[in-house]
Amino acid sequence: MDKSHDKEFHSIVSQLRAMRAEVQQEAHSLAAAAKNERAPCKSASLKQHFTHAIEKTQQEINLYGALSRAVQYAIKQADSVDAATLQRIKRQSSVINSIDSYLPTWPDLKDVRAGCGAHDLDRVPLVPGQEVAAATTDPQTQTDSWILATVVRAQADRVLVQDIFEEEGKAERYILKRNKVRALPLWAPARGFPQQHLAVGQLVLGLYPQTTCFYPGAVHEIPSKDQPQYVIRFDDDEYEDGRVRYQAVPVKYVIAA
Repeated sequence: MDKSHDKEFHSIVSQLRAMRAEVQQEAHSLAAAAKNERAPCKSASLKQHFTHAIEKTQQEINLYGALSRAVQYAIKQADSVDAATLQRIKRQSSVINSIDSYLPTWPDLKDVRAGCGAHDLDRVPLVPGQEVAAATTDPQTQTDSWILATVVRAQADRVLVQDIFEEEGKAERYILKRNKVRALPLWAPARGFPQQHLAVGQLVLGLYPQTTCFYPGAVHEIPSKDQPQYVIRFDDDEYEDGRVRYQAVPVKYVIAA
């Protein structure tokens, strides 16, 4: 539904609410007039209230007709996805499906390198081609959105990154401050070495499933032998009935918030 029809839809709903209140008021007035047998010209009063109630009810019926037409238009628009949109969806799906979450296991339990699980990610050097989480800032709201990107060039205080998702064959590039670019884990901790994972309850940024964006959440379960991924409870991620939704996210794509 485009903006003009969206505005029309909400306008009709508002009118319906107001009209429903008027119809109910006329019904109450009609009932009160019918009970008041002492009122002079009772017949005329009843006729007047009855006429008003019929008019308001007809107006309400007309509004429901307009609402029905607006809904049918919205359904038609939703069904008529153009070819360009379909191609964009296919490209995005292709990028998501190509994301490789595999991490080699770091076997040494005594000498742990930076980049092993959650260990010292801030000390991991950034090199061209490396996948990172990058914060791009909306110029209007000044809020950050964390995306999956690759390093193009890294300097001491600035990093040039490229969005992993290409739009019409072109990928956006951003020059960001170093603190707006976060290294991702390079190795998975060996089994039986959970201290290199983020703790249960810790606030994190995780790559939300079937997207290329990182969202805030909290660790619900750390990786284990039976479950090699983190289980994350993302902020504001619930089923329609209010139940909490938990998502499995690979170790490679979970970092401390």
